[in-house]
Amino acid sequence: MKRQKIILSSTHVDRHSDKNDKSVFEKILPTLTGSHRMRWLANHRRDLPPFGYISEVAIEEDGNHAYLVGETFPYEIRKEFEWDKNLFIEESSILFPFCDKFDGEIDQFKISVDKNSFKNFDDISKTGFEIGDIFKEDVKLAVHIRKAETNIPELILTLGTMHYVAKLIKPFTTKYLEVLGEKSGEGTASLIRKGLKAFGRAASKSFKLVLEKVTPKDKGMSLILEFPGDDLNPHIFLFVKADRPEDIQKGFNEKNVNSVREIVDFPELRP
Repeated sequence: MKRQKIILSSTHVDRHSDKNDKSVFEKILPTLTGSHRMRWLANHRRDLPPFGYISEVAIEEDGNHAYLVGETFPYEIRKEFEWDKNLFIEESSILFPFCDKFDGEIDQFKISVDKNSFKNFDDISKTGFEIGDIFKEDVKLAVHIRKAETNIPELILTLGTMHYVAKLIKPFTTKYLEVLGEKSGEGTASLIRKGLKAFGRAASKSFKLVLEKVTPKDKGMSLILEFPGDDLNPHIFLFVKADRPEDIQKGFNEKNVNSVREIVDFPELRP
């Protein structure tokens, strides 16, 4: 795969009726040209790993229109895991952290939906409040945009560092659960089972709620669990593609969570 110059955004109206303003490009340019780099994704899809990163970002103008352009840099190095031939690591010879929408530690529970999957913003806002009621938490609502002709609907749940399920996934979980178990007088295993079942039920209900409101309805939906990283822990995305809400609930069990933790705890994945 070769490096190439691409248009990241423009002031034209695109096929999804979206457009940006030059002032937006000027505001984000310092971030895109600093110490971090953009992920090079396929049509903004998070269910596929990045091809590499985007650098050399600049603003160009042609007549009455402005363009945010950049150059793609594909990953140069690909390594297999000795212990699992189904997994591999891709990286470049020059390592950059990716641009991130998080600033500092994330404690708040957040959901994000693709606005192009909904009819209007009223539906999006109502969905956010309803999901907050399901999880019984204050929810920060966000929207993201993908640019495929027909997107598979998706729901992204971003779990802050203090969220129970985030504690189950992160490598420092064991000590946290031991303390929690002592305070509650309940065993760690019992806490895990109850926490996962409760979260699984809420995720399943949220999945069903969103699936009823988005289009298209015949392609199933993706649920993405996002766990923001930090200096000690990797940024984690867990993807679930399903046609039925009940399949989401079945996935949250001790066996699946432990298998994820084994991968996260693997030394080669640690920064």
